[in-house]
Amino acid sequence: MSWRPEMLRERPAATREATSPLFLLLNSSSPKPPPPPHTHTHLSTDQQLERVENLASTAWGGVAQVDSGAADGGGLPRSLLLAAGDGACLLAFAAIGRASHGEPLAALDLLTTAGPFLVAWYGWGLSGWGGAFGREARLASPGAAAATVLRAWLPFVPTSQLLRAASVGHVADVAFWGISGAVTLVFLVVWRSGLSAVAPAPGAGKRADKKGNVLEFLSLIKGLTTRW
Repeated sequence: MSWRPEMLRERPAATREATSPLFLLLNSSSPKPPPPPHTHTHLSTDQQLERVENLASTAWGGVAQVDSGAADGGGLPRSLLLAAGDGACLLAFAAIGRASHGEPLAALDLLTTAGPFLVAWYGWGLSGWGGAFGREARLASPGAAAATVLRAWLPFVPTSQLLRAASVGHVADVAFWGISGAVTLVFLVVWRSGLSAVAPAPGAGKRADKKGNVLEFLSLIKGLTTRW
């Protein structure tokens, strides 16, 4: 290689520093930074099982949420509606009876006359035998509603007459037993069956494999996606 004059030109300071022996020696001996710590956390077997169970519970919760209201038949509000209508039927029976005898229809008088019948009906209706306010009664079709009334009505008749006898001091004759029993049965059956036909409870009479609407589908999707 021949010598040229431009070789005498001074190199830039940065180039001289980067290629100097001292710079190369210092950089070759400087310790390298340690690698970043491994942040992956291994879950134990119990923790993994717990996480899977939580995800499954959330998923099934989303599915069950769609039909929870329908499966209960309206819940407590529906039961209170049935109880209020039953009480109105028995109060109407007492009002008709008092009016037919020319007796006053004040509120306290009506409650006094209807009291034994109300106590007997609600007592048997809330019992395991009557079941007049439970889930089956709320979801009953018109025919099943009549059967529910009949089941509670059978023990209701003698119980109400015995309670009335205790309050007035004597047992009524057989004719009154028959008339009061027939009238209360008709009133209660018409009320319960009519309500089931005109305003059935949510989920009443529907197939288990019923098709859902758009809102139920969106509710299902929301419940399933909450696990992520």
